[in-house]
Amino acid sequence: MKMIKKIIPLMLILGVILSSTISASAYSYKPETEPESKVVYMVNEDTGEVIYSKNETETVDPAYLTQIMTTIIVLENCEDLDTVITAPRYVFDELYKESGLETADVRAGENISVNDLLYGMMIQSGCECANILADYIGNGDIPAFV
Repeated sequence: MKMIKKIIPLMLILGVILSSTISASAYSYKPETEPESKVVYMVNEDTGEVIYSKNETETVDPAYLTQIMTTIIVLENCEDLDTVITAPRYVFDELYKESGLETADVRAGENISVNDLLYGMMIQSGCECANILADYIGNGDIPAFV
């Protein structure tokens, strides 16, 4: 009986050690081929450890990533994609300061559905669509959406 009392804690400790070793190795990533992306930076969210990087110090424009994230947030927070929004004039102010931005040709005051804005943002790279959606989901406050 005394022997069993000594073996059980040892087995538990061994189980914890093995499970932590197995789970740590499950989060490592070594691609079979070189990713085509210009820059890659992958982090294990549980440990904060960088598991893969490529050109990690290079500065890149996050445009497509922000469009994808905006789409995800809208899909998670909008119950009806057929909801029609009137594009407020002030969401265009920031866009007029920039040059060379892609738009889907949505105009201030235009009535357009959330679904059409999502398409305009993802297919046409419409910056104004992203601003209108951020304004709508953020209840008139784009920084709150961000």
